[in-house]
Amino acid sequence: IGPELPLSLGMVDALQAAGIPAFGPTRDAALLESSKVFAKRFMSRHGIPTARFGVFSDYREAVEYLDKLDYPVVIKASGLAAGKGVIIPETRQDALDALRKILVLKEFGLSGDQVVIEERLSGEEISLMAFSDGTNVFPMVPAQDHKRLLDGDRGPNTGGMGAFAPCSICPPSLVEDIHQRILKPVVEGMHLEGKPFCGVLYAGLILTVDGPKVLEFNVRFGDPEAQVVLPLLENDLIEVISSCVSGSLSGVDLRWKPGSAACIILASVGYPAKVTAGRQIFGLDKEPNEAVIFHAGTKLQDGQFVTSGGRVLGVTGWGADIHAALKNAYTAVNRVLFDGMQIRRDIGVREAARQSVYSAAGVSIDSGSRAVELMAASVRSTYRPEVLAGIGSYGGLYDASGLMGYASPVLVASTDGVGTKVKLAAKAGSYGSIGIDLVNHCINDILVQGAKPLFFLDYFAASKLHPEIVAEIVSGIAQACREASCALIGGETAEMPGVYEKGEFDLAGT
Repeated sequence: IGPELPLSLGMVDALQAAGIPAFGPTRDAALLESSKVFAKRFMSRHGIPTARFGVFSDYREAVEYLDKLDYPVVIKASGLAAGKGVIIPETRQDALDALRKILVLKEFGLSGDQVVIEERLSGEEISLMAFSDGTNVFPMVPAQDHKRLLDGDRGPNTGGMGAFAPCSICPPSLVEDIHQRILKPVVEGMHLEGKPFCGVLYAGLILTVDGPKVLEFNVRFGDPEAQVVLPLLENDLIEVISSCVSGSLSGVDLRWKPGSAACIILASVGYPAKVTAGRQIFGLDKEPNEAVIFHAGTKLQDGQFVTSGGRVLGVTGWGADIHAALKNAYTAVNRVLFDGMQIRRDIGVREAARQSVYSAAGVSIDSGSRAVELMAASVRSTYRPEVLAGIGSYGGLYDASGLMGYASPVLVASTDGVGTKVKLAAKAGSYGSIGIDLVNHCINDILVQGAKPLFFLDYFAASKLHPEIVAEIVSGIAQACREASCALIGGETAEMPGVYEKGEFDLAGT
């Protein structure tokens, strides 16, 4: 079940009551999207990072709260408002007008019975969707969409004028961090509160200087995010959905194709306001190469496709990287035409520029991402209950409350390397044992001072990253950490062309 309205009205509940399996959240679980007040308070209860906020149903109380704030805000109608219930005021008067529109004039009806006033955060926004069976939650690849109507992020907000996936500002390490700090707590919290969540959990996130924070939740696939994420899914989508419905998602190995996908939205004249339908669409008679055309606001009339809505078509292209994906998408777009067609010509250009800069410097984003994927299981195998964050941080968080029983606790630290063993390992092509040696060097240093190991951080650097080598080294590090009951909580993997000789690397730990 896709649209938010039938989900919020209990369509899944009705289907389940009739004995029909349905992929989507129940009415209670759909509150994550249908009630912004519920979502914000839920995040507050479960320690999920989000913006500071206040909830009001009275106009005067809302104004009093607003006048006490010393930071910019966003004002949101709590209920479903067809994407129009979020207002970003630039001045105090704008904010007052928004509150009056929602709480006094009731322009959003029952959806505006309550309003959320929250801090306006700064940073790049991403979308991360995940499959959930009510107990487990598996993230998909991250995407970025373009909300504004016009090039350069100008014009009014829309339902989305294009998207691309994956995005380099959210590498696998950060996806894992979001998985541990946001997605898992949501699914676990909903289960604890008697509202198990089965379906697609969509987290609209902003990457702030303090880490990722939740802007909003949706309880279904995003549009156009789904059009760039699902083409990269290697698994059979029906099998994944079936495993969610049957509660067996833990047995699925979610796999993703290499490369990128980009989607360009073709919209009607007048969108996102009043549109004129019935315009004939030309160029749909030939299948594009390395691309697909998704129909949205179209209908057949006298044997011809004509426009019937605001967002008419979504054209998705894919390729080895974002450059190839955009080329294939826009090539297919250029074959389609209807009167008054609106498109953006700058979808994904910042991502393409970012990837070009890395490539020019000789740094491979894909290699770094692949290394993280290969080492993730080894790192997680060392985790203890005290570890507070997931894979992907240069540092780490460790709950030290267990030390409270000591009269005068003292922390002992040691940093060490393995010296010329890195040359021997490179020459022999065998890398696991130096990871073990590295950990043991550091542990020995603190053992002789009467301390016991709690956690470990590693540093690996090379002129060129070979993901399999990095994973083998980290596997050795993780093995030694497990044997010493020590958690591997963070580290850095750096690719620095020109700094090291070919095939050589450096390794250190703390």
